[in-house]
Amino acid sequence: DAPASRQALGEAERAAEAVARAVQDRARMGELEQEAAAAAERRAEIGRDRAALVESRPEREAAVAAHRAAVERGTERLGAREAVDRAVSEAAARRTAAEAAAARAVEAETAARAHREAQERRREAAERHVGLLRARYEQAASELAERLVPGEPCAVCGSPEHPAPAATADTAVTEADVRDAEQARTAADRAATDAETALRAAEQTLRTAREAAAGLAPEAAREALERAEAERAALDQAAKDLAADRRRLTAAEKTLAGADETAAALAAEDGRLAEAAAHRAARLTELRDAVEAARGDAETLDARRDQVTAARRVLAALAAAQDEDARARAVADETDQALTAALAEQHFDDVDAARAARLEETEAAARTAAVQEWHAERARLAELEASEPVRRGRALAEAGVEPPTEEQTRAAAEALAAAEAASSSRATAVGRLDSLVATVRRQSAALTEVLERSAGLIAEHTRVRGLLDLVRGGGENLLKMPLTSYVLAGRLEEVAAAATERLLAMTDQRYSIEYSDAVGGRGNKGLELVIRDHYVDETRHPATLSGGETFMASLALALGLADTVQAEAGGIELDTLFVDEGFGSLDADTLDDVLDVVDTLRTGGRTVGLVSHVERMRQEIGVRLEVRKDRRGSSLAVHDGA
Repeated sequence: DAPASRQALGEAERAAEAVARAVQDRARMGELEQEAAAAAERRAEIGRDRAALVESRPEREAAVAAHRAAVERGTERLGAREAVDRAVSEAAARRTAAEAAAARAVEAETAARAHREAQERRREAAERHVGLLRARYEQAASELAERLVPGEPCAVCGSPEHPAPAATADTAVTEADVRDAEQARTAADRAATDAETALRAAEQTLRTAREAAAGLAPEAAREALERAEAERAALDQAAKDLAADRRRLTAAEKTLAGADETAAALAAEDGRLAEAAAHRAARLTELRDAVEAARGDAETLDARRDQVTAARRVLAALAAAQDEDARARAVADETDQALTAALAEQHFDDVDAARAARLEETEAAARTAAVQEWHAERARLAELEASEPVRRGRALAEAGVEPPTEEQTRAAAEALAAAEAASSSRATAVGRLDSLVATVRRQSAALTEVLERSAGLIAEHTRVRGLLDLVRGGGENLLKMPLTSYVLAGRLEEVAAAATERLLAMTDQRYSIEYSDAVGGRGNKGLELVIRDHYVDETRHPATLSGGETFMASLALALGLADTVQAEAGGIELDTLFVDEGFGSLDADTLDDVLDVVDTLRTGGRTVGLVSHVERMRQEIGVRLEVRKDRRGSSLAVHDGA
């Protein structure tokens, strides 16, 4: 029967599903076995890699130790860098001093020769002066004889008679001759004194240079400098070697750490593979049991699948045949019922009466068409009645609204035409706006593309502009100081410090000069100086100083600048300084302080020239050049302080 057939078919389908699952399990078993083989091969490879890492680890540790030792040796050697640099500087200074000493030796020899020559000229001038004086004294009697007048008393004895006047000398020595000889002797004495002073200065300079050179000759000083520079070059190479050793040490340490990390990773991977192998073995056992259960009594799983498939096909065909028979029976029953109902509805007693009343085909078609047309017209009228205009018109008629006249209809039509024209115009405008929007979007896209392409240039421009603003004292420059002013500010601070030493001495420790980075008149900070008054502990602008104080501050700055330039120029001396005017604005005590400062410069080996009209300066300064003016012009007088 049908229920038994359907039950058998269900069992067959379940058996087929079980066999299909078993086939999938068998395929999965193959995959698991392949995975197991691959995992076993990988574990063997991991074992070999771990063994190789363990075997090579001492070599890596030795490399790290060797590089670390090299770094320690290099670091220890570079510890002497400061001493070597100092030795190079000292050797360079000694070489310069030795070369200067050689030059000073030549100058000293020249000064000695000039001194000998000046001494010889002084001796000759003295001998000539003494000789002329002797001759002048010897010819005094003849000069008196020439002045005797007969009958008048003698200037020597008073007698009016002159019986034996002295004879006139052949060569007369005049007073002018004696005066010229005296002036020549004075000039020779002054020249000899100057030559002696120059010789002492040259000898002192030579001694100083030789002391600075540590008694070395120029060649020996150069050799010492070469040895020091060679040692420094060796240290430079050692520094490069140390950097290379450090890089190699870092690389070796990274290699060692990387190998250890690799070994740990391999061990972890081996553990994961072992755990996965255990799970895989358990799964294989489950799959084998499931496949054996699905095989049943068949020799193979494929044979079991064929058996189940054949049984399923037979049972399915049987069930389909039974279903078709049931459907046919149901259709026959429904047809009998419909025929009975139709005969009753059309008032026929049986099928034969219905056949007798059947119309001809043409007449039946015409009647059918008429009925269909009537139904269609009825549908159109119903649709028209349901339309919005008809419903609104019916509502207006029910409300008592009169229908529009022809003129109103025409006006409404014209208004509709105008509205349509306006709508068309607006549509055209909208079209133009859409076109404009599309153009703007294209241009915006193009601009965006240009901006993206130029992003690097814009970023570079922004960076360079920021750097330029920084250099010019703007942007993020918190000091608002241009770079040139910033560089000069360091030198100005040194000048201010050097000038303060001079100004404190001149002003009895009252005034000092300080550098200020206050904002200038146009917003940028620059090279500003202020005066600190230590009596009240406040700063003042230089413009608030008196004339004498301003002169002292200016003089102190000039001297400080000279000291700074000398220090920055590698020790090159500024031997001569000139100070023009300003002394007349100082009181007596302040003038003494200023002259003391100037005198310290002179005793320090410098020649200081002071230009002044102050009478006291003439009294205080022995060696001077005096310019005198008269109607004939200007004359120059030299005062050597003798």
